Amino acid sequence: MTKSGNWKLAKNKGKYLFNVKSMSKVFRAKYVKCIRKSLPDLDQSFYDKLFKKDWVVFAKRPFGHPRHVIEYLGRYTNKVAISNHRIQHIDRDNCKVTFSLKDYRVKGKKKEMTISVQEFIRRFTLNILPKGFTRIRHYGILSGTWKSKHLAKLQESLAVPLHTEEDDICQE
Repeated sequence: MTKSGNWKLAKNKGKYLFNVKSMSKVFRAKYVKCIRKSLPDLDQSFYDKLFKKDWVVFAKRPFGHPRHVIEYLGRYTNKVAISNHRIQHIDRDNCKVTFSLKDYRVKGKKKEMTISVQEFIRRFTLNILPKGFTRIRHYGILSGTWKSKHLAKLQESLAVPLHTEEDDICQE
């Protein structure tokens, strides 16, 4: 973005949003910084080996126009349109759906809204991903299930102080 708030077109002919080689170097440096901070007794030769290897960050081509990237990230990175726990009641006789919401016009006050089934479906379908868009999910050691089951055990085996969400070991 420019200082005036406009999108600045990159000189990459639309092949990527950020240069993959640059992202790889930045990711490696930040990752090693976290290792140094959490495991200060490691030998320098360990870090030398890390920096001798080329790291590769997987990055997809941007989704069409930069406007699409911002819209995509803003709406679809973590959640579905509405989770089941927000649906409070389904009135089958009157074809109405009641769900909870946050009214950001009133400082995020929690409210309930009742609308027709047809309107609910219309609003829900507005949140279906367009063709070619992919919902971002976390797999493997980044998945919530894996972390809840194995993270404490892994930290214990590495003799790393237990990590909680409130106590991020690599905050900047």
